[in-house]
Amino acid sequence: MMTTKEISPNITNPVKATEAIESFDKAIAWAEDNTTEYTGILALRSLREIAVQKSISVPKKQTSIREFFQ
Repeated sequence: MMTTKEISPNITNPVKATEAIESFDKAIAWAEDNTTEYTGILALRSLREIAVQKSISVPKKQTSIREFFQ
């Protein structure tokens, strides 16, 4: 089995949790439309939940003092 570095060694931008969530939403919708295996859909939902937890746990960065008062 090939590793991620062997497949694309020049990737420098990590995937954001919000992007992963959007991708999992699309994958779940596709799986529900095209497959009858519920275990695969459950696996996708489990991975999506992990991405949601990562998104929640990442501290948000305040970029401007004006944003604090809005």
